[in-house]
Amino acid sequence: MDLSPFSRCRTYLALVALILAVGVVCAGTLSNGFVWDDFDIIVDNRETHDIRNLGRVLLSPDLRAPYYRPLPRAMLVIEYALWGPTPWAFHLVSVLAHLAATGLLFFWARRLFRRDLPAFAVALLWGVHPVGAEAVGFVSVRTGTLAVVFGLASLLTLERAADHPDRRQAWASGLLFFLALASKEQALMLLPLAAWALRARRGGQAGAHRFGLLLPHVAALGAYGALRVIALGGLLGNAPRVVGRSVAMGPIAAALAVGRYVALAFWPAPLTVTHDLTQAARWPMLAGLATALACSAWAAKRRTPAATCGVLWFWLAVLPTLQVVAIPSAVFAERHAYVAYPGLALVVVDLLVAVRERWAVPAIGWVAVLALVVTAGALAVRTALRIPDWRDNRALFESALAVRPSALAHLNLGNLALAERDKTRAERHWRAAVEIDPFDADALNQLGVLAAQAQKFHEARDLFRRALDAFPEHPAARANLDRVEQRLRAAKDASGEAVE
Repeated sequence: MDLSPFSRCRTYLALVALILAVGVVCAGTLSNGFVWDDFDIIVDNRETHDIRNLGRVLLSPDLRAPYYRPLPRAMLVIEYALWGPTPWAFHLVSVLAHLAATGLLFFWARRLFRRDLPAFAVALLWGVHPVGAEAVGFVSVRTGTLAVVFGLASLLTLERAADHPDRRQAWASGLLFFLALASKEQALMLLPLAAWALRARRGGQAGAHRFGLLLPHVAALGAYGALRVIALGGLLGNAPRVVGRSVAMGPIAAALAVGRYVALAFWPAPLTVTHDLTQAARWPMLAGLATALACSAWAAKRRTPAATCGVLWFWLAVLPTLQVVAIPSAVFAERHAYVAYPGLALVVVDLLVAVRERWAVPAIGWVAVLALVVTAGALAVRTALRIPDWRDNRALFESALAVRPSALAHLNLGNLALAERDKTRAERHWRAAVEIDPFDADALNQLGVLAAQAQKFHEARDLFRRALDAFPEHPAARANLDRVEQRLRAAKDASGEAVE
C-alpha cells in the first residue's frame, strides 16, 4: 500500500468526499421526529429521563429479554440529560454515528483492496443505501450503527496490533469489541472475522503468537457474558412471548429470508417496517438466495481478501437474524440488513475489480466508474425519498400500507386516530387489522374496549376472549375481560335474568 504524502492526501480527500456525500443524503433526518419504539424508550420512559438511572440501565435488559444493549441505552440517558426530548439532537447523533461507520468501512476496505477507489466505492454504496434510512431515522435502532462503528474500529486496531507487536493495541481492540457487543449481540460475528483477518494477513507476527492477539477479545466476550447473566439472569434470560404468533422459522423460510436480504440490496423499492415473507414474491427471494450462494462459491474460488471477508461478513451477520429459535423480534427487518450489507458491498466491488483485471481495457475502468456513479446516485435518491417516511408515526405506517396490507400498520394508525379522539377511524383501522390477521390480539383488545364503551358488553367479552385465545398472556385483554364479566354479573344480579 502506497504510504507517500501524495497517497495519504488522496486518501483523505476521498474520505472527505465520502462523508460529504453521505452526510448530504442523510441530512433530511434532522427534521424528523420520534417514531414507534422511541416513545417507549425515550419520550415516555422515566428511566431514560434521570441521569441517576445510568447505573441501573447498564445492568438491565433493553426493554425486554433476551436483548442486552447497555451502551445505546446509556447514551440515550446521557443525551436526554443534555438536551431533553429534542428529536433533531438525537437524530444528529445517529447521523454522526452512521458517518463514522461509513468512514471506518472505507479504511477497512482500503486495507483489503490496498487501493482507494474500490474502498471508496464500497463505503459509498453502503453509506447511501436506503436500508440505512431506518438506522439513522429510528433512534431506538441505533444499536446496529454503533455495533458497526465499534466493530470496524476493533478490526482496524487489531490490524495495527499485528503490524507492530503491541499488546496495548490488542487490548484496545478487545475493548472496542466489548463496546460493539454492548451495542448489539450481532457484533459477536467480529470474533471469527478477526481470527480470519489474522490468519489471512501477511507479515507481522506468525503462528500462535499472532492469534495470541485475540486473548483480549476472548476476555471481552467473557466480561460481556458475565454482565449479561447478571442483567438478564441468564444468557437469554426469561424471554417473554410477544403479542401475536411468534414461531420459529423452518429451513425454507430461513433460506427465503436470506434471498430477501440479497434481493432488497439490489432492488430496494419495497421498503417498509412491516416486511412479511409469506406475502412477498417468491421469485425475487429465490434469485437472491441463488446470488448469495453463487457469490459465496465465487469468493471461495477467487480467495481475495475483499471477496472472502465480504462473504464471511454477510453470512455471519445474517445467520443470527434468522429465527430458527423464536425470539421477540421482527422475522425480517431493514435494520438487520444494515449490519449485513457491508459484506455484500465488498463482494460486489471485488467482482468489478475482477472484471477490470480480466479485461485490462481502459474503457472497462471508465464503465465501472460510470456504473458506480449511476448506482450510487439512484440509491441516494431512493434514500432521500425514504427518509421522510420516518418523520412521524403517521407517515411511517401510511408508507407501510402503500407497500402492502399490514395488520401492524392498521393497528398503529388506529391508535393514532384514537389519540386524536376519532373513534370511527380508529375502529375502521382495527377492523382492517383483524381482517388481515384474525389473531392480532392488540387490535382485538382495542375493538373490545370500543364495544365496552358503547355498552355492548357481550360483544366486548367475545373480543377479549378472542384476544386471549390469540395471546393468553395479554395483560390488558385479561384485565378488560374481568371488568366486562363483572359488569355482566352485576347486570344479571340486578335484573334476575340469565345473561349469556
